[in-house]
Amino acid sequence: MSNVDPEEVEALLGPGEAKNERVVDARDFRRPRRLSTEQREGLSELVGGVLEDLEARLGKLLDGKVTVELASIGEVNATDLFGGEDGPTCVASFVVGGTPGWAIWESAMAVNAVEELLGAGSETTEARPLSALEAGVLLDILVPLVDPVVAALGATCEGFEVVQVRQTLEIAAARAAEADPHRLEVELAVGLGEESSSLRLYLPGIHFGDDSAETEVTAVLPTPANQVPVVLHARLAGSDVPLSQLLALAVGDVIPLEDRADDPVPVFVGETRYGTARLGTHEGRLALRMEQIGKSER
Repeated sequence: MSNVDPEEVEALLGPGEAKNERVVDARDFRRPRRLSTEQREGLSELVGGVLEDLEARLGKLLDGKVTVELASIGEVNATDLFGGEDGPTCVASFVVGGTPGWAIWESAMAVNAVEELLGAGSETTEARPLSALEAGVLLDILVPLVDPVVAALGATCEGFEVVQVRQTLEIAAARAAEADPHRLEVELAVGLGEESSSLRLYLPGIHFGDDSAETEVTAVLPTPANQVPVVLHARLAGSDVPLSQLLALAVGDVIPLEDRADDPVPVFVGETRYGTARLGTHEGRLALRMEQIGKSER
């Protein structure tokens, strides 16, 4: 027997229709969440510190009212970039710490900005491929935007070029993902006059916060675990071969590889990159000479 009457039970449990109500946070598992809330806020603060300078640079370059705001900051996997939609692309490729990064601007707005800088602006600018001259002008606009953001995050970038062939971008992203799929995604909202657009930066090798937790595995392993065997393997260069050529191969045929014989090869433990090495021999057997050790090595 209970001394609690029905009215008290309802008051404690709330309305009947809400008893089993449960809210689930939707999540895209292609976008990792390794950044803590504090790290995300810290990165946002660093990027926010250069936005005024970006507005001034772009406004002076395009001789007009320009706004640059931070729309979002997060993480993305390089393997999910550049697939799907067709059409013109305005992508600036660059290198951060030896690893590719990209800046993607909405094509119509990028064309509009290029035409404005060349003095040929129109009210009905549409997405289209850029000429070689226009591609160079696009870099004149994007480099002063990307450089300060990357510098604010403690890195440097170089080797800028405009890539407009989507297949080239997909291949580059796939190769980059083999070494390190992780990219920091910084989305900027860029406004030119009455028009607004999205400029997304995908930056590799950006680390934030205390990395002291990344200690050597042997320092924290219990004694029995030291004897557990793991598979160490090196990944040699690959080659894209059409299926027709593959089926036509015969004994003695040679398949050329893109990398040179003396190029360093990545070394993995399972699917985790452990370092880089060079191929050689030891006592008559094929061997690896380790050159870099650490899963974060590129």
